[in-house]
Amino acid sequence: MAVLLGEAGFEGARTRELAWDHRTTVDEWWGGAAGGVATIGLVVTSQDAETVVRIRREYERMSAEFLDTNRELALPHIALLAHGTA
Repeated sequence: MAVLLGEAGFEGARTRELAWDHRTTVDEWWGGAAGGVATIGLVVTSQDAETVVRIRREYERMSAEFLDTNRELALPHIALLAHGTA
């Protein structure tokens, strides 16, 4: 990213990596999909009830590896923060 900013004319371009765990509950995270938010929400809400139950069960199975000791999801995130002076 710093190279890209430098090539765009920014001075002193730097990039650093930020890492954190997004913390939420299984139900809160599922709420977006169940509520029709974004593409996954469209997919979930367009299914019949039996299929939604199957999707939810698979979601819970896949989420299990991210559960912490409090039974909350700890979802790892990484972002690049780039900056420079124009």
